[in-house]
Amino acid sequence: MLSTVIFDFADTIALMLPTNYELVNSVASKKGIEIDEDVFNKSFKYTSEFMPYSSLKITSSEEKTDFYYNFNSWLLKSLGLFHMIDLEELLDVFFETERHWALKSGVEDLFEYLNNEGVSIGIISNFDSKLEPILEKMNIRKKINCLSVSQNKGLEKPDKQFYMDFFNSYDLDKNESLYIGDSYNLDYVPANGLGIKTYLLDEKNIYQDMNFIVRNVCEVSEKI
Repeated sequence: MLSTVIFDFADTIALMLPTNYELVNSVASKKGIEIDEDVFNKSFKYTSEFMPYSSLKITSSEEKTDFYYNFNSWLLKSLGLFHMIDLEELLDVFFETERHWALKSGVEDLFEYLNNEGVSIGIISNFDSKLEPILEKMNIRKKINCLSVSQNKGLEKPDKQFYMDFFNSYDLDKNESLYIGDSYNLDYVPANGLGIKTYLLDEKNIYQDMNFIVRNVCEVSEKI
C-alpha cells in the first residue's frame, strides 16, 4: 500500500468559479453566439498546455494583463471566434468578475478516506503564496501533510527539481508515493520521468485508451 498521495491543486482537486466557460460564454452570448461547452473545455485545455501560467515569471499587473491577452487570443482563435468576440471586453469580464476556488465533488470525502487509511496527503502546485489561505478557507489544510507552492520555493513545474525538493523536504519515498495532476506537460511527464507512480486526470476525454489516465480525481482511492 502507498504511504503518500500527492495532488496538483488547480483543476485537479479544485475549480475556479464561475468557470472559464461561463465567463467566455457570457460574452459570446451577447453576440448571439452559443459556445459548446465540451468544445470550449478541450480548446481551453490545449491552450493551457501550450501557454501555462507562471507565478514566477508573471509578477506585475502589466505582465498578468499581457499573459491573459495572449492566452485569450489563442483560445478564441482555436474556437474560431477571434474576429467575433471583443478581446478587451472579455478581459474586463475576467478581471472584474469576483471568483473563488471550490473543491471538486468528492474531494473532501476522499481526503477523509486517505486520512483514515493512514495515507499522507500532499499538494505540489504552481501557485502563488495565496494557496495556503485558500486551503484554510476550504477547511482542508489540516488534512494536508505536505505542501509545496512554486512561488514560495522559486521553482515550478515542469522542473523536476521542484518535485525532488518536495520529496527531500518531507523525507518521502518516491516508491511509496502516487501523484495525480491534470496537465500532461506539467504533471505527468516530469513526475513519471522521476519514477513516481503517476496518473493524469483527464476529465475532458482528450487522452484515450491509456493506462495512466483517470477520469475523476476520486478514482485514486482505487489505485492505492
